[in-house]
Amino acid sequence: MAGCDGGSVAIGDASDKFRDEYCRYLARCGLVPSEAACQDLNIGISFNVDESLEAAIDAGKVKYDGEALARCYERIGSFSCDRTDENGRQLTSSDCYNAIQGTVGAGGQCALDAECKSRECMVPDCPDACCQGTCVGDAPPPYPVKLGGTCETSSDCENGTYCATSVCSALKPAGATCIGNTECDYGLGCAGTGTTRVCKVLPKLGEACPEGVCRDDGTYCDATMTCKAVGLPGDACATERDCASYYTCGAAMTCALGPKIGEACSTGARCSQPDAWCDTAGTMTCKEPLPDGAACTSNSQCASDFCDGSMAGMATCQTEPICF
Repeated sequence: MAGCDGGSVAIGDASDKFRDEYCRYLARCGLVPSEAACQDLNIGISFNVDESLEAAIDAGKVKYDGEALARCYERIGSFSCDRTDENGRQLTSSDCYNAIQGTVGAGGQCALDAECKSRECMVPDCPDACCQGTCVGDAPPPYPVKLGGTCETSSDCENGTYCATSVCSALKPAGATCIGNTECDYGLGCAGTGTTRVCKVLPKLGEACPEGVCRDDGTYCDATMTCKAVGLPGDACATERDCASYYTCGAAMTCALGPKIGEACSTGARCSQPDAWCDTAGTMTCKEPLPDGAACTSNSQCASDFCDGSMAGMATCQTEPICF
């Protein structure tokens, strides 16, 4: 495990550790051939450590718990493939939340939310690269949010609840109407035909799936309406849906890697190499991350992971200033 020393993760190694554990989950659930193959793949999700956060940790304005982050990421690696299981619902945990804690109290100077005990830094508009603000409050928001408490997403809520119209509410029993899996009690998913969907037990690998859904990551409902393992490179396919989401159904009618840097891509396509992106507004080819000064529309296009649109005119890739 990258960056581990006695069960702890150095903040500078957090990105690599996240990828290691996420790849462990993807390989275990059959979404990629192996952890090694995953390391060379664009998995579409990453965790980048902000240099400003590292500076704030070094300055003592943020307390960092590397052991808590190790436990947080190890939970991701052991995430259940069963999307109806309790461990297959809650990706985050208290360890993830508590790995970073601010030390600055109400009224203290800050540039980042993470520096504040309350996790809220009020920063006014200013012409400087690094604007300073003040911390609001001395207590962080409660986590996890209890039944009846205010939430933004279901990941905010305690086990046994989900976020409904900004309130953590009890999970629904079998037969209750639903929109998504997160509403249903553990062991149940949301499925149905037409506009009617209810909480129910979902089919597993090899079982019939008349409503087009299957229970586990790494499975899908095929043309025969049976839950089948998703295709990996070399497996036969008829359409894109026969392949795992990280692959495409190629000209040979087998699952294969998507386009590489320099190859043609289309809107919604996943370029196969890590950090590569599809230039849908220009050449329609997969590109490597852009250098500082290049025009950009999102952080993910930049090698610096920072697309600066703060100045008048076109946004460009820049090295983000270190502010704390």
